[in-house]
Amino acid sequence: MIGGLDKTSAVLLDSFQHSFPLVPAPFALAGEAAETDGAAAIRHYRKMMDDGLITRIGAVVAPNAVSVSTLAAIAVPQADLERVAQVVSAETGVNHNYERENTVNLWFVVAAPCEGVLLATLERIARRTGLKVLDLRLEEPFHLDLGFSLSGEAGRRRRLAKPDVSAIDGDDRLLLAAIADGIPLVERPYRQIGEAIGWSEEAVLARLAALVAANVIRRFGVEHRKALEISAGPRLSLFGLAVGSRPSFKAMAAPTTLVVDEAGVIRWIDQTDDYKVRSSAERVLGAVGEAFGGPRVVAAEPETGSALPELCCPTC
Repeated sequence: MIGGLDKTSAVLLDSFQHSFPLVPAPFALAGEAAETDGAAAIRHYRKMMDDGLITRIGAVVAPNAVSVSTLAAIAVPQADLERVAQVVSAETGVNHNYERENTVNLWFVVAAPCEGVLLATLERIARRTGLKVLDLRLEEPFHLDLGFSLSGEAGRRRRLAKPDVSAIDGDDRLLLAAIADGIPLVERPYRQIGEAIGWSEEAVLARLAALVAANVIRRFGVEHRKALEISAGPRLSLFGLAVGSRPSFKAMAAPTTLVVDEAGVIRWIDQTDDYKVRSSAERVLGAVGEAFGGPRVVAAEPETGSALPELCCPTC
């Protein structure tokens, strides 16, 4: 059992992070895998969503395949940081920003439907802040799938191929926009999506399957946003696992730092209470040494990080 989940919910979550069924009645098929029926599967997914354990069931689209995005950064005087952060956050294309310990200390990601809108956003931020905005475009993506096993079972590590953007149809953006918040939790979700955009159920399924095959959709499945947290207080840890502590669920904060082994299993996760601050280099290096340097027991003071060996947990 994963965390405090019942067996059915655990299967529905962990088994369908990838390749959620692209068939007319997908929840019936998912329910079958969890030894239940489609209606019960929908109830389980709805409860996990209400509890904040999953965000949606939908598509993770390859960066810059159907839109454009960039990592950006600004060197902000410390006294002016809050004002500049508010200007950046006010832009609808900015999904988060955070502080780093550097002269260039405010970092954020900007997404837009096209290059012109992206450049206009960066120029607007520069004008309103009075500061230079660094445009740090993606040059070579690291194609690592983030659909990690929550059960700790080490499966085949998934490296993702580059998207074939030539497969994108002119109307695919309409479809992807319609499922941006996930598919509806109903018996025939693809039919409902089609009705909303004037497509047939068959057309919706065909285009989603084509985009998955072309790696434009990197992953179509359940997205979770929880990680196991170990109860507060000084503790001993072995390979990152707090010995004698009782795991509980806590909403994953942003930013989050992960240490992942070669099998794709998360060995350590650090979550900060302050969205502006990332894990220190010393803390990450310590976690790497603990996870991969051999079995050793070390004292760990209570911090915001969560120990997660063999237990796994989520784009622009």
